[in-house]
Amino acid sequence: MCSAHIVTVNVEYQIRPGYFQDTAIDKRPVDGPVEVTSLGVCGDQQLSRAHGGLDKAVYAYAAEDAEWWASELGRDIPPGMFGENLRRLDWMSPVHSSASGGRSVTRGSRCGCPERP
Repeated sequence: MCSAHIVTVNVEYQIRPGYFQDTAIDKRPVDGPVEVTSLGVCGDQQLSRAHGGLDKAVYAYAAEDAEWWASELGRDIPPGMFGENLRRLDWMSPVHSSASGGRSVTRGSRCGCPERP
């Protein structure tokens, strides 16, 4: 069984105009406990049906991968910049090198949410 340390919980900060549709990818860390339901992190929203719903409610991203991108790009990659709800640390990541020398983005991890009575 894997475990991870959650560094930040991030929710939608500002709706941004997109090329084809508006986007809620601009996520920022929040303080304190945050409720997570079967539809996602409370205070967050997804504007595309492709990014929300029961099977896509919470997106986790590895802090180690963000550090790698920060090094590659020569800039800070703050929590939420990739649209993730959870920035996590010390979780074995499926990131790997590709033939071109790049890295693939960590896939979001699925977890069950307890039902509320």
